[in-house]
Amino acid sequence: MPEPVIRFEQVHKAYRLGTLPSLRERLSSWSTLLRRQQAAANDVRTLWALRGVDLCVQPGETVGIIGPNGAGKTTMLKLIAGITKPTSGRVHVRGRVSSLIELGAGFHPDLTGRENIFLNGAILGLRRREIERLFDQIVAFAELERFIDTPVKRYSSGMYARLGFAVAAHVSPDVLLVDEVLSVGDAAFQRRCYEKVWDLVHHEGRSVLMVSHGFGYIRALCNRVVWLQRGEVQQIGEPDAVIRAYESSVFSNARLRAGLNATEEEGQVQIVSVTLLNENGLPAETYAPCDPITVRITYLCTPAVANDLSFAVGVMRDDTLNCYTSYADECGFLLPAGYTGGVVEAHYPALRLMPGSYQMYVTALSRNERRTLYTYRTVGFHVMAAGLDIRHGSFYNAPTWRFVIPEDER
Repeated sequence: MPEPVIRFEQVHKAYRLGTLPSLRERLSSWSTLLRRQQAAANDVRTLWALRGVDLCVQPGETVGIIGPNGAGKTTMLKLIAGITKPTSGRVHVRGRVSSLIELGAGFHPDLTGRENIFLNGAILGLRRREIERLFDQIVAFAELERFIDTPVKRYSSGMYARLGFAVAAHVSPDVLLVDEVLSVGDAAFQRRCYEKVWDLVHHEGRSVLMVSHGFGYIRALCNRVVWLQRGEVQQIGEPDAVIRAYESSVFSNARLRAGLNATEEEGQVQIVSVTLLNENGLPAETYAPCDPITVRITYLCTPAVANDLSFAVGVMRDDTLNCYTSYADECGFLLPAGYTGGVVEAHYPALRLMPGSYQMYVTALSRNERRTLYTYRTVGFHVMAAGLDIRHGSFYNAPTWRFVIPEDER
């Protein structure tokens, strides 16, 4: 097996919160009590961003890093880039590292785009001859031919980001670090970023570490995923499995918080519970792309709204894309009059969703006024690939294929 390009060995990283006393303050004639109070405050305000992280990344491997904000994801990238050093443990990196942690970092606002390309390229370890060879490609990728001799302080934020990405992505790094870059800028820029990273991974065989909350990118580009929580590695493995485990943890915590607050709801409608049932009528959290699913809603309401109550159910993807919404009355279903509670079921014959993590949401509303009576309640579920290599697109729909023999060959 080749030597890893990145290796973490029991890496810990601590940050001290607040400010340390200055040299003048420490040498001043303040009281001993005040100095002790300051020292005690500084001792307790320590944040451990990483705790005992072990990780190896092989040449040509793409690793995604996921987790909530503050989990230590960006800290890992900064340790690899050499921006900061570990408090304890070792970080080994082989080869040239290019960082897309902050696009345009190192640009001088008074220099032109041309001058900043040479400056930034030098910072990233390129010789002038190499930068000259790549210059036209960088400018063409950034689409800044007309503005390349304009000071970058006059660039829009989108132009600035395009130039930063173009420089960092064209230095032919052995290791590329990507931190939420694929979610920056307009749709066209995001697509170009995605295509460039795909090319680096699949055609040039570069090693990539990617931090993103867009799990679609993680699934499409990564071989493995690392889940960080409070600076500790919770799980490392195949993308779908790790993302499902992380989403299940998030959804479980959300359901726990919702359960604690459910009895406090004092509106006109209470959605007591929402349960997802599989084709056997059993509660389930995992489905195949075309599986049937039933949404069981238990509710209570006041007599004032009982005869005007309706429901809507829908599916939201993990990146907040609203996949579809269905209204009960538009489907021809009306609640029977006079009931101030009960159980309602909405059945989908087929989900037709691509693999990923989703939330089923339920909204209670006034049928006549189209006024929301209860915002919504959600429950998470996952769609698995079921052995199929399908990673792209928003919805799953499998046509029937056949070959038609041309007329002149019959």
